[in-house]
Amino acid sequence: MQLIYCVHCDDVFNPVVRNVCACEKTSTTISDGVVVYKGSYAFPVQLDERSMMLALEYYRKYGVMTRFSGWFPTESKYFKKE
Repeated sequence: MQLIYCVHCDDVFNPVVRNVCACEKTSTTISDGVVVYKGSYAFPVQLDERSMMLALEYYRKYGVMTRFSGWFPTESKYFKKE
């Protein structure tokens, strides 16, 4: 799952659903399946969906939060800085 984090307003958004953060200092477009992000406050976030789903399943079953994998990619086939 690809998300964008704006460090100015602490907003995290899915660029498929929304293309601008709350303070409007970070924005995105999607070109050929690649999220193109703009703004000096923008940071791409990549979540491991399988890891997240296992963590949610564990939470539903035991009521206890657990960790899942995510990272801030510097280079990725899913993100490009404009």
